[in-house]
Amino acid sequence: MTDTRPLTLFQQLYQRAPTADERQRLVNVKMALGLSDRDELWPLILVFEHYAAVNQRASYNISNTLKELPTRVQSIVDTTEKTASRAADHAIARAVDLAVERLTNTMASPPAVLQDRATRKLRVAVGGIGGLFVLVALVAGFASGHVATLAFYDMCSTEVFDVTDGGRGCFVE
Repeated sequence: MTDTRPLTLFQQLYQRAPTADERQRLVNVKMALGLSDRDELWPLILVFEHYAAVNQRASYNISNTLKELPTRVQSIVDTTEKTASRAADHAIARAVDLAVERLTNTMASPPAVLQDRATRKLRVAVGGIGGLFVLVALVAGFASGHVATLAFYDMCSTEVFDVTDGGRGCFVE
């Protein structure tokens, strides 16, 4: 190339001087297409060549990134697994600590507190049962007292008799 127009355009696009291989390729294009150094096709040819080089580099970068992807994913999985394992271990340790703390507090409680809890439950149970017995005794006492009072004051018009539930009764006129 005697004229520097293709070389100048090359330098403007690539921001550097062409290598010997690139210069030879430009000469081969010129010869194959029968171009002069001042031909108007040079800007198009160099722009397309620039795009082809950019696409080739992008393809190379994408290919390399895809090759590294399984290693990166495995690294992320390993890191996530370690983090999750640590978090699970921490949660288990915290649960055990809380359980031990509760057990320790229960065992270290003064016997009076434990006895008071048991006594309170026992009082409720015994009070309920005792109250039921008192109620039954009151009803039975009232019924027998009523019949005895009626019999004592001669209010019964018949003989006093046994009732099926074990009590005594009579008819009053």
